[in-house]
Amino acid sequence: MAILKEHMKHKVLATLLLIFIASEYVSAQIDFCAELEKTSIKLNIEDNCEQYAFLDSTLLNNNILAFGENSHGTHEFFTTKFQIIEYCVTKLNYRTIGIESDYAGTIDANKFIREGVGTAGDAVYSMGISAWMTEEMKDILEWLKQYNSDKPELHKVSIYGFDMQFTKPTLTRLKIELVKLNCPAAALLDTLIAWKTITQVDLNYLNKLAIELIEFANLQNDTVKTSLIGLINSMTTSINYLKIVDPYQKANFRDKYMADNIINTYKGQSVKTLIWAHNEHITKNGNIKIWQTMGEHLSKKFGNDYYTIGLLTAKGRIGFYNRNIKRGDSLEIPLDKLDSYESAFIKCGAKHFFINLNQINETSTLQKFFSKNKEMITIDLLYDPKKKEYSVKKNNFKNNLIDKFDSVIFIETTTAARQ
Repeated sequence: MAILKEHMKHKVLATLLLIFIASEYVSAQIDFCAELEKTSIKLNIEDNCEQYAFLDSTLLNNNILAFGENSHGTHEFFTTKFQIIEYCVTKLNYRTIGIESDYAGTIDANKFIREGVGTAGDAVYSMGISAWMTEEMKDILEWLKQYNSDKPELHKVSIYGFDMQFTKPTLTRLKIELVKLNCPAAALLDTLIAWKTITQVDLNYLNKLAIELIEFANLQNDTVKTSLIGLINSMTTSINYLKIVDPYQKANFRDKYMADNIINTYKGQSVKTLIWAHNEHITKNGNIKIWQTMGEHLSKKFGNDYYTIGLLTAKGRIGFYNRNIKRGDSLEIPLDKLDSYESAFIKCGAKHFFINLNQINETSTLQKFFSKNKEMITIDLLYDPKKKEYSVKKNNFKNNLIDKFDSVIFIETTTAARQ
């Protein structure tokens, strides 16, 4: 009987302890949700760019604003970025937009918005990124063209690509430009265009050709010279990128190149710049020690002049151009079942908000919560050329949100971008 009583005593104590822990957890969640409600700014997708007027004080002296996204190809991210671009261009004097696209791929987009050459549709398809081939991206380019239409050259907005993943479009574009200029070395690019595997890459041939082409570019006027050197650098870098096998070496090489491209472009123009890329590229603090992100390089270079806004979603769909069926397509974002930042926002009933992480009280519940290493969703659209299939890969990295971004925009549910 004494043993039974002792057992019952332990059982009651264990139950009381569980009740206490549960009540503490609920209490902490209530405190977090109350502070999130009080500190965040509610947003509305259907509203206009004026809802971002709160950015004035934050970005008044800023020179580089990077806005990320944890998924490409979502309608609400395009709409949000459109509104931020419109506000930053019209109210805060931003004049350059860098996008996660190849240098060669955005030449048509820049000609369209600055000179009215071609169409928005041709421009987005030239970018070569399936997730950019959307009606939303066309809308942004159309607005930029209209904005530029009555502006003097110095006040027009420019767009450029700082990436270099695709070799063939760069080589094709470079050859077209060299043929126009009657460059004797133009035909030598055919050898590079024929390279299809890593084993075929001859870096000695590539480097000698690059030197010859740069010498030719230096003989041209400043505008042509700048364009040619950009294409030549993109050519050499993309081929060197092709040669790397290790995925982390590849990621480091790419992010370093993208950062250098942004730094050099900014140095050449010295105008307020918007950077559009995936969250995992703009982040000030990467998830993986052996991968130094573009944002880490930019943060070291520009310090407080580099400001980041991470865009997060928890569920929805990705829209993209499906090259196999030659039309728009979409895939569902898998539901998140982990204890992530996104799931915490959903538990609070949060739908769509902005929060400045730099302005959170250091002793607050939010500060403690955002300083924890918690799961965060990052979503990639992948294409398997052998199977000719698209798929969505959902990664969950442990992050310290405070160290990662300066601010965050959360949208609970997204829809596929329009095709």
